[in-house]
Amino acid sequence: MVVQTGDIIQITPESLAAATSQDVEWVQKFKNKKETYLKCTYENTTTQDDEKSGTMFIEKAKLENLKTLKLKGKADFSFEIKAEDVFLYGQAKGGTKRWIVFHDKSYKPFQHRFVDSTIKKFGDKATNIVSEMGYKDVGKLSDMAERFAGDPLREFKAATE
Repeated sequence: MVVQTGDIIQITPESLAAATSQDVEWVQKFKNKKETYLKCTYENTTTQDDEKSGTMFIEKAKLENLKTLKLKGKADFSFEIKAEDVFLYGQAKGGTKRWIVFHDKSYKPFQHRFVDSTIKKFGDKATNIVSEMGYKDVGKLSDMAERFAGDPLREFKAATE
């Protein structure tokens, strides 16, 4: 099951240490934008499904802000936070393979900008990385990008009681 509002996600120090840096570029209000993100792995500790790990993009300048969201009472060696309205997500067609984004919410890059930047950053390794993000037919990236062009990052909806 994909990560949902209220799920607890864990980011280990090892995952942060292994994070790769990648630039994401987009146009917003007719101006070119570029930010550096840390790409790491999270684990959804709320679910027992096979798909409990995923990719997270953290705006590098916002890493310390993210750390302040750590849940109280959790072990120092792990970093657990709730999926809530401070996060955005992208997903593959069909609502599968969600990846989480933590950045300034005034930024409006489309989902495919994260996929495109992964392809540019990792070259031959990109096929596996993008496949893990839920895009199986990476050989047709230009077609895929056209399909997803304009698809904004989504907000986690507030939990209903």
